[in-house]
Amino acid sequence: MHAPFKSSAQMLTDVTGGQIGAAWPDLASAMGLVQGGKLKVLAVTGRQRHPSLPQVPTFAESGIQGLEPYGWYGIFAPAGTPEKVVRKLSAAWVDAVRAAPIHARMLEMGLVPAGDPYDAFAAMLRTDTPIWGKAIQDGGITLD
Repeated sequence: MHAPFKSSAQMLTDVTGGQIGAAWPDLASAMGLVQGGKLKVLAVTGRQRHPSLPQVPTFAESGIQGLEPYGWYGIFAPAGTPEKVVRKLSAAWVDAVRAAPIHARMLEMGLVPAGDPYDAFAAMLRTDTPIWGKAIQDGGITLD
């Protein structure tokens, strides 16, 4: 049964308090509870195991095929930002994400640091947008 929540924090409070039996939070929101032994991760989405949770299988490894969605974070600039500025911001972001302290901290938080240059990120968006748009339309998904 779908139980909508206004925030990850509210959902996590209810699952750790026993009001709901399971939840599908983003790992970044749940990682502290996982590390503290308050939550058990049953499976992760994506094609590969999460580097911070190598003992946790993917859904595919657990026998559930075709469930490979993943979340991502990105940095955007206003439309019309000069190419030179975008390239400079992108290079600074890639360098920051690949720097050892930031890379390690992102893994601790449950994130998988990619630090893709903007052109690779833009290509991923062009691929993902129609896929997710179709899934939303086919599923009749609406905001609660």
